Amino acid sequence: MRNRSMTASSMYFSGYGVSRDGAKALRLMTKSTKAALLSGLVFPGIGHFVLKQYLRGSILMLVALMAMSAIVRIVFQQAQAIVDRHFKVLSIQQQSGHPVTAQSGRIDT
Repeated sequence: MRNRSMTASSMYFSGYGVSRDGAKALRLMTKSTKAALLSGLVFPGIGHFVLKQYLRGSILMLVALMAMSAIVRIVFQQAQAIVDRHFKVLSIQQQSGHPVTAQSGRIDT
């Protein structure tokens, strides 16, 4: 028979491999602490949904998505510029009749 001093949450979490101390720590964590951890570790703005501040959370998530999409767009533009320069050099070398070296991607035999 189970120890009667165990609470419902500690019995619930013990089934998932969480110790009594871990279950106690989860119970002691406030909503604001959980929200801060979710916003910091999962995605910005998600913690506001835990706190039932849906408008703030949505705005923060939208701003974060816009910032991430801007960063990704810049990275892709720079990668495309590098690829374009590489192929331009290859085409100039091939048109001029100079051998293409191993550095440019093909090995002459």
